[in-house]
Amino acid sequence: MFEADDGFLCCVLCAVVVGVPLALPAAAGAQSGGAYLGGAEPWTESDCAGDVPIVVGSDAAAQSDIYSAVTLAGVVGTDCVILAGSRGGAMSAAQRARLDAAASGGYVVGGSAAVPDAKLAGRVMKRLGGGTRWATARIIGNEARFVADGTRPDSPTMSGTALSAPADVQQPGVYLAGAERWIASDCAGDVPIVVGSDGAAQSDIYSAVTLAGVVGTYCVILAGPRDGPMPASQQARLEAAADGGFVLGGIAAVPTDKLAGRDMTRLGGATRWETAQLVGRRASGDATAGTSTATEPREEGNEDDDTEGKPEEPEGGQGTGTEEEVPEPVLPSAAWIAYNNSLGNFLETCGFWEGTGSSYASCDNPADNETAQQMESDVYNYDFVLRASRCRGLTIDEQSEMKHRIACPDDFYLDYNADYPNLAHYKICYHRDYVW
Repeated sequence: MFEADDGFLCCVLCAVVVGVPLALPAAAGAQSGGAYLGGAEPWTESDCAGDVPIVVGSDAAAQSDIYSAVTLAGVVGTDCVILAGSRGGAMSAAQRARLDAAASGGYVVGGSAAVPDAKLAGRVMKRLGGGTRWATARIIGNEARFVADGTRPDSPTMSGTALSAPADVQQPGVYLAGAERWIASDCAGDVPIVVGSDGAAQSDIYSAVTLAGVVGTYCVILAGPRDGPMPASQQARLEAAADGGFVLGGIAAVPTDKLAGRDMTRLGGATRWETAQLVGRRASGDATAGTSTATEPREEGNEDDDTEGKPEEPEGGQGTGTEEEVPEPVLPSAAWIAYNNSLGNFLETCGFWEGTGSSYASCDNPADNETAQQMESDVYNYDFVLRASRCRGLTIDEQSEMKHRIACPDDFYLDYNADYPNLAHYKICYHRDYVW
């Protein structure tokens, strides 16, 4: 079913230009709300003049999104990652200046709760955000593949049965809630991605799910702690997987001996940010990104791993707790679903077109466009004024908040539902404390 509603709120477009990362000192303006940014200065403090911007939330709850943003930067060929600040705070003056200097278009990583539209200063940007941090990582990988070669990889069909994380993969300091579809899936015949899974490798696990979006697989294998064996559940999944595949992280993070003689492509940089960039380069079609594990020593090396030996900074919200800390997503109201279905049905009969990569749609007949806009104004209960600016008299924020109030319960908001593919035409309501 076509996703119609946001088409009359705003149209999403993007532009791509090329930039080169530079070595820069950290700036106070980049530190935001507990996010770990050490080593990210080439992307978060660069001169953005004329470069394609990638805007991302930068509090602790958005840590995974920042890795995804750097990965996307590797695909797009930009060093302009803009830190939007915490979801409850303002963007810093330094980051705002970088955004003002950047090229038009660009990307937003994360949902509207993580990066509100108001922070974009009226820019039209392409938003990439899923229902969880894991879904966002996969969407970034999928978009990276699309930017690189214009295709989106097919993924194996997932069972309708809810998956649970195997008990033997739990490690101190590792956040896995919501990652079950990647770490507990049936890997039979799928491309495997092996990644370390102790407290120092959290960022690599996000990068592994991003790479899964590039490749079109759900087979992410957790190698366990660097000083211990691969969990039995994961070893069985690796044995069932197709030949080849990828390893995320250095030899210290994932020793070659854990690969059971497989020849795989290792993507591991000197820092977590460089590893994210390697994933981006691979996604862009750069076959030189990575090395073959066939030539590696058959014992644990002393190379630096991609987290510089440091544990991942603790994440906000769900990062150290359980899935039950935040209410589960819920279906939108019956009224909103009925409206969305009726508008979608109308557009299907009037002959709409859909912009590439966005939810914007328009009928071939201008009179039909007016009818669709009138339907929208009826359900949202505001005056329909044709061709009025700023969403027909309302600000974008006002119209967005009205949509949330009609579609969702109190303290919930309406957004994309990448984790609920069987409800793709409905979207879904997430709690406002939901962590991306």
